[in-house]
Amino acid sequence: MGNQAYGSVLVDGFLAAIWRLEAGGAGTPATVTVQELRPFTAAERDDVTDEAVALLSVMTKATAEGGAGDVRFASFVDFGD
Repeated sequence: MGNQAYGSVLVDGFLAAIWRLEAGGAGTPATVTVQELRPFTAAERDDVTDEAVALLSVMTKATAEGGAGDVRFASFVDFGD
């Protein structure tokens, strides 16, 4: 696995989720995985999805040259110490 960098998602100024970007490879689309720290409302989920798509277009070739990108949502799991 190695080291992974996670970004934070703020909703109304409060930490609501973390995200990570997987660049993909040959035949695999770039993916942003958003791990919710609490359930999102439908409107919040739509807004986070829009931001994730914008992130993909800036940080990868996901939307350039007709490439594909994916946004996935998951619950955050804390395994403790």
